[in-house]
Amino acid sequence: MEELLTCFYIGLEVITRSILNNWIAITALIISIWSFKYSRDLNKRQIAKLETERLDKLKAAITIYKDDSNPRSKKLKIKNRGYTTAKNLKMELVDRDQERYIPDIKYKFPTNLEPDEEISITYSSEVGLLSRFKVMICWDDEFKKGNIHERDIN
Repeated sequence: MEELLTCFYIGLEVITRSILNNWIAITALIISIWSFKYSRDLNKRQIAKLETERLDKLKAAITIYKDDSNPRSKKLKIKNRGYTTAKNLKMELVDRDQERYIPDIKYKFPTNLEPDEEISITYSSEVGLLSRFKVMICWDDEFKKGNIHERDIN
């Protein structure tokens, strides 16, 4: 009887070890599959980010804003915040009748604007004139020709 119990315990121990080994192997397989999928997704995101950064380095990012630092002088500032030169930069007023209040448009455009370079445009400060207008900026860069940015100036 004692031998039978010993055989039973030995058999139970072997089965338990076998189940435990299988459980460990299955867990390791699941972790490996999850790690593979996660690293593949991470690689795809990294490649997409690198491609976006590469394309951003080909773009000129033109911004236009009103310079309120001197209340007597009304100025617009156009700045290239991008990584490449904005070529053939042009500025137009959407309402062409207002161009007489911004004579700098005729003299300063078209031009090229290097990265981190800016242009100041003076406009009429007469009371009631050009309190609100819309500006359109067009330029070419290494990424695309015919970029357009419009902005309402208040």
